[in-house]
This record gives sequence, structure tokens and C-alpha cells, in this order.
Amino acid sequence: MVELIDFLHARINEDEQTAKEAIESERSGNGTWRAKDDGTGTGLWGYVMSGHYPICGHDIGDVRMAHADHIARHDPARALREVEAKRRVLTRAQELHDDPFDNDLWTEYLTGVLPAMAAAYSNHQDYNPEWTP
Repeated sequence: MVELIDFLHARINEDEQTAKEAIESERSGNGTWRAKDDGTGTGLWGYVMSGHYPICGHDIGDVRMAHADHIARHDPARALREVEAKRRVLTRAQELHDDPFDNDLWTEYLTGVLPAMAAAYSNHQDYNPEWTP
């Protein structure tokens, strides 16, 4: 249990650090990105903007619109919201672990919720396949 929770804390911390570095490197610095069509009318190519500044694509070479949409959808601001939400789940897991009267819900977290969260990081070298839900 401790190994799984430590693993999740480490990955969440990495997600937070990566998002903060992305925000620090952009000119607008707010972490909210949007996809924009390249203006050719084909809908195939575009770029990602932070405020009025391109993050990828545009003068640096357009990217496929589907990629721009995906990148913008998972912008640093969203990543930081996900970090906070995941930390709340881990805090609740610790509360359940510490409560000797709520074994059923703790068991659900231990066998269902936490392994499902860890599965998102299954490509990480420290992921233990035994955690697979």
C-alpha cells in the first residue's frame, strides 16, 4: 500500500512540476491554451496559442488540428487542476486507512481506486504490474 501511494505522489509531483515549467516558459504565463485553425479553411492544420502567443505550430510549422486540439485540451492549467484532484483522492485514501471503522471503503480504495489511478502511469519504469486493476 505504501509503495503504491508513494508511487502516485511521485507521479503527481512530476505532473505538477512539468505543468509549472510549461507555464513559466510561455509569454502569457497563465497555462490556459487553445487550438486555432491555421486559417487555410481546410481544418487539417493549426497551432496552439497561449493568449496571443503560439506554443506550437504557426510560424514554427503547423501541426495537425487534431493534435493541436489535444494539446490545448490538456494544457498546464488543466494538468494543475488534475494534480489537485488526485491529491484530494490520496488524502481521502489516507483518512480511510487511518480509520479503523471503515474497512470496506478502505478496501475499495486499495483494490479499486488507487490501482485505477496508478494505471494512468503504467508506462512509467517504477509502475508495478501487480497494481493493474
